[in-house]
Amino acid sequence: MDIATLAELYGGLPQRVVTRAQELQRIAAVKKSLRIEATTPLACLVVACRGLQEPVDTKKLCRLLSVSHRTVEQHVRKILQAVDARSVIQVTPSSLCVRFGCAAITELVNRVFAQYQVVARSLARSTNGSQTSRFDPTDPVFAAACVYACSKCAQMRIDRAKLIAEVCANARAFDAIVTSIEAHCKDALNGASAVGKRPRKATAKVKEEEKREVDEPTTKRKLTPKTTTKAAQRANDVIKRAVEMQHEKEQDVERLEMDKLRQQAPQTTLTVDSERYQAWRRRVLAMRRQPKQVAEGEEKTSEPPVST
Repeated sequence: MDIATLAELYGGLPQRVVTRAQELQRIAAVKKSLRIEATTPLACLVVACRGLQEPVDTKKLCRLLSVSHRTVEQHVRKILQAVDARSVIQVTPSSLCVRFGCAAITELVNRVFAQYQVVARSLARSTNGSQTSRFDPTDPVFAAACVYACSKCAQMRIDRAKLIAEVCANARAFDAIVTSIEAHCKDALNGASAVGKRPRKATAKVKEEEKREVDEPTTKRKLTPKTTTKAAQRANDVIKRAVEMQHEKEQDVERLEMDKLRQQAPQTTLTVDSERYQAWRRRVLAMRRQPKQVAEGEEKTSEPPVST
């Protein structure tokens, strides 16, 4: 399957990506450093998308050709070696910092990157040059490794897998470069702690000082660990006595208010009620003396008046 057919099956890829993938395939064929296989069009398409910063779902492309994702990634690295990764993926440490949300450490990353370029050249000229010659500071994987190493020291989270895929690097080689940067650029990486988060001890100390500044205006005297038990008990007694005095004062105020209410209430006497009772009693006795008038006054005297 050629590149154009594969891009049509995938859908949504611009024409410039297809043209760039076909160009990469021609360059790899001319150099004769890469054997053309069934996965070559797919790998060229992936490299073109990453070089032009176009989003692509590699797993979806793998399903179209029924190949494994690991096989495609290996073929992608072979194409990058054949066509020179620097000509395909053009990234800088600053652009990676902005893209991965760590623009605050851009200056630090550039300083570490410049320092490691000198270190890499000196390693290439050393006795172990055969082992370190593969470390090319101009390779985009070195910029990504510097960004990742600085972000670790600054305690900033970066998606490692996404960063590796951005520069089409090998995970094992990426980790080796990060370890080398951390070993040879310690002086430059020490400035990352000032950019990142504060240490826990310093943060706890600052919080303790802020709490002390807030509490001092409100409490004039505090009990220190050197305070004796008797002094603490005496202070508790004083507080308890003050609370009791306040409670007694409130009770006295309530008592005075009740006395005022009683004085203002109307006074009631039983003088009127007793007079009415005596009049009723005389009337009843008078009716008993006159049997003839009992029937007429029976309704009037059936119930005594109720006193109010």
